[in-house]
Amino acid sequence: PKSPTSESSTSESLELSSFSLKIFDENFGHCSTQQPNGMDKAKSKRKNSVESSDAIETKEQENRQLGEMLKENNSFRQKIYQMQMVRAQIESRKLALAEYREQNKILLADLNSIADPKVRNKCKLCKKDLNNKVKDLNNKVKNQNILLINSSIISEFYLCTQEQNFTSSYPLNVMMYCKKWNLNILSRRKAY
Repeated sequence: PKSPTSESSTSESLELSSFSLKIFDENFGHCSTQQPNGMDKAKSKRKNSVESSDAIETKEQENRQLGEMLKENNSFRQKIYQMQMVRAQIESRKLALAEYREQNKILLADLNSIADPKVRNKCKLCKKDLNNKVKDLNNKVKNQNILLINSSIISEFYLCTQEQNFTSSYPLNVMMYCKKWNLNILSRRKAY
């Protein structure tokens, strides 16, 4: 037989313990380990500002690298352009030299040795045109204070250049080679 007091004390202790558990369960979700809302916002702002500054730094670095690549590309294109210009100048000089050699062959040709009258007339006209070009060249050179005597000097000069591999600019080298080979050149200064 149990006494009513012992039963009531047991039931009271059960009620108290269940009540304290209920209170603990209700407050468990609102534990004090969470930060207040203001602290969370400040922390997220700091985190976002660090992330955004990192993103800005990476963008700036990428832009610098891109700028350097563009500069290198631009200098490379400039070098290619310069090389193409040099090649074009070389080709132009080669064509001019080939034309010069052909003209000198015509100037040196003996018209009496050509049997065909049509070819002889054509060569005669070409010689006349070339002599006119030489006269024009003499006028240009005269402006540079040098006068070439006649077109035969050009023919003799051509023979000299065959031995010397002539490839330089024409008027100044005419003087050098003609002096070397004792050709007659009259040089005249302008009277001021």
